[in-house]
Amino acid sequence: MQEINNVQKNYKISALSYLWITCIIPLIFSKDEFVKFHAKQGLILSIIQIVSSFLIIIPVLGWIFKILIIFITFLAIKSALSGGKWKIPYIYELSQRINIK
Repeated sequence: MQEINNVQKNYKISALSYLWITCIIPLIFSKDEFVKFHAKQGLILSIIQIVSSFLIIIPVLGWIFKILIIFITFLAIKSALSGGKWKIPYIYELSQRINIK
């Protein structure tokens, strides 16, 4: 029951974790496991977004990759707002390597 209350209090902060660099704030200051889960994935997505900015110069491939990243970000925000924990393929595995307590 306490986990449900924590999710209800922190789902907005978790959703903000996917909006570019804002993931750093909950990653550093939050102690909640639900928020940390989303903040870690948000950090990896932010890094991918920065790297993909350089791929935009490749006409079709860069655009498709950028649209894919935006779509994944949208789905992750939707998952966080609904109180879920969507383990984004590949990104989740990378996020597990982040050891911030």
